[in-house]
Amino acid sequence: MISLRPIALILMIAVGSHAIAGEPGPDLPPDRPAAVAEPTAKVVSTSRKKGRGERSATPVLETFPPTDDLQAGQPAVAPGIERVVYDRSPLRVALSAGQERRVYLPWEAALHLPPDAAGLNAQVIGSTLYLTGQSGQPSVRVIAEGLDGQGMIPLDVQVRDQAGVPGEMEISIATRNERRAPARRATMADDDEDEPEEPDLVQLTRHCSQQLYAPQRLVKPLPGVRAVDIRSKPVAGLYRTSAVLTTPIGAWRSAGLYVTAVRFTNRGQSELELDMDLLRGRWVAATPQHHILAPAGSEADTTAVCLISDQPFDAVRP
Repeated sequence: MISLRPIALILMIAVGSHAIAGEPGPDLPPDRPAAVAEPTAKVVSTSRKKGRGERSATPVLETFPPTDDLQAGQPAVAPGIERVVYDRSPLRVALSAGQERRVYLPWEAALHLPPDAAGLNAQVIGSTLYLTGQSGQPSVRVIAEGLDGQGMIPLDVQVRDQAGVPGEMEISIATRNERRAPARRATMADDDEDEPEEPDLVQLTRHCSQQLYAPQRLVKPLPGVRAVDIRSKPVAGLYRTSAVLTTPIGAWRSAGLYVTAVRFTNRGQSELELDMDLLRGRWVAATPQHHILAPAGSEADTTAVCLISDQPFDAVRP
């Protein structure tokens, strides 16, 4: 399976100390800080370094500074602008090997790369991405994250040996009306303002966290999201160390995304810091509720990780 480096910048909103479904239980310790993960954007890197013994933290937003070449300015490649609309499905970005391509985003952003993107030179300045790929670079998924919580756009970058790729790409966001089928717009024009938008990555992650940690009285239904069946049995190989036991404990889906809550339990005798780079599978985002697991047998040896994917859990896990 391909291991991507999941990324998710989270604003942790305290909702009180509660266990799963608002009641203390054996799965997650009752004294854990009840936190609701609210990514302000980052579907690919919860990188952080905290001191020993800290129980939770806000992941660090990773940006990529400009290189000397970009500061000096580079000539544009092939003329023409490719205009695309983002409507929740990953966008394909083609590159001609060795030629830089500019991608204009709808907002200022940070850029997040998986570990297997060594042959891709990718930088962001404001709302413009500068991409240069080398021949032989496999297709990689890059995540562009709005800096002010404006959303995330997954980009599937593909490098081609032949020339002819347009020099620039301009991305806009589909409006609610654009997402509806023409026939439905015609028959439900009077109800347009009342129809909720489909939830995005931030809302799905928040929903997952609330289902696990928030008091039941505070949990509100999220329009467009429903629970799906999941086998609550340990999954071997999801995390690259035998010291961690991983078990799915809940799953939900929207129209095009799935979010699965997975319990992570430390089976070792020493404190363990979770690293989302060690996940196996094809994930769009990964959000741990706590980064540090206490030694096995303690009340803080367990946490939950919300995993978002574009297919059901069993289809993308190792």
